[in-house]
Amino acid sequence: MRRAAAWIFCVLGHRHPNRKPEKLKPVPLPLRVAIPAPGRVTSDNVRSMTLQDRVAERISTAARSAHVFLATAESLTGGQISCLLGAAPASSDWYRGSVVAYSSEVKHRVLKVPDGPVVSEASARAMAGAVAELLGADIAVAVTGAGGPDPQDGQPPGTVWFGLFAHGRVDTEMRRFDGEPQDVVTATTEHALALLEQALASVPGHVPPPVA
Repeated sequence: MRRAAAWIFCVLGHRHPNRKPEKLKPVPLPLRVAIPAPGRVTSDNVRSMTLQDRVAERISTAARSAHVFLATAESLTGGQISCLLGAAPASSDWYRGSVVAYSSEVKHRVLKVPDGPVVSEASARAMAGAVAELLGADIAVAVTGAGGPDPQDGQPPGTVWFGLFAHGRVDTEMRRFDGEPQDVVTATTEHALALLEQALASVPGHVPPPVA
């Protein structure tokens, strides 16, 4: 769990008209703010976030070692992959950013997804290639799927398409994850990070970082 600290400025009572105003002093207010995984707070989610953070750190080490830039295009994960990568060490040195295209319209207009179903191989392929070009990334991962609880584009809940841009080409794959919507989001995030790590491992001269 990460903790956040806050400062507040307090003024108590009224100032006497003949008295010089006192300089306000900051009063430290330590806030114990827990930041768990979005959605349901369970021990599994907390443990999963810890594992995801470790993978993101390994991705950071590998990306800096290989001198490559990464980017993401997200739909059902709503920016969760980007949050993990952005919080990794020295992310400004290797992470270009993300396009969170939650709506179909944004997918079509910004990421050049062709007309038709957005939970599809064609959508994942277009998203990965477009975000890599848009943000100037060497490696990019894209995710689009039916997070649930209802089907989407004729696909059952838990259906997720992944697109991976690396070495000038885009590869795609489809996975089906079980569970509630948050379980699907967590599994999607973990697999997207795994794909990035695999892509980095194929970069010439790659030295595997130690596994924590």
